[in-house]
Amino acid sequence: MSSVAERQKVDHFRLDRDQITTVKELGNGNFGQVSKAVYKPLISEVAVKSLKGNASKKDLQDLLTELDLMKTLMPHPHVVEFIGYCIEKDPHLLVLEYLPYGDLLGYLRKSRGIEDPYNTGEKRPSSTLTEKDLLSFAWMIADGMSYLSSMKINSTIPHPPNFITL
Repeated sequence: MSSVAERQKVDHFRLDRDQITTVKELGNGNFGQVSKAVYKPLISEVAVKSLKGNASKKDLQDLLTELDLMKTLMPHPHVVEFIGYCIEKDPHLLVLEYLPYGDLLGYLRKSRGIEDPYNTGEKRPSSTLTEKDLLSFAWMIADGMSYLSSMKINSTIPHPPNFITL
């Protein structure tokens, strides 16, 4: 799809912005940020990805490409769940499953006592990870990546590890 208007046609992923309440910012980069929020219809915590005001047209196009990609995915236990989006006005929002432990790399670093300033997870691993835990993680990652590969989208994902969930 090429325009915001085309994306807004009847679509079950389209969300009402007024039903999303931001709780706190989890992390940010040069052009985007991720916030923890509550989506009222689900009565649950979600992660909201948005662009900052200084984002370029290319950044917006990348976000819209990610939106189109996420809409093609069926729920999978080892791929972060796409809940919906709001693009009727700025800032455009992608609403995703909230991962309380953050991204995998940050989780692994925290399990070894290494602070990761980029990790957005609010929870810490409960103990040192065992070899069995790590093998289980490897299987879950392979399962999620296999699913993404079967959908023929693995080469278009900007950051594949950010799509995998344990």
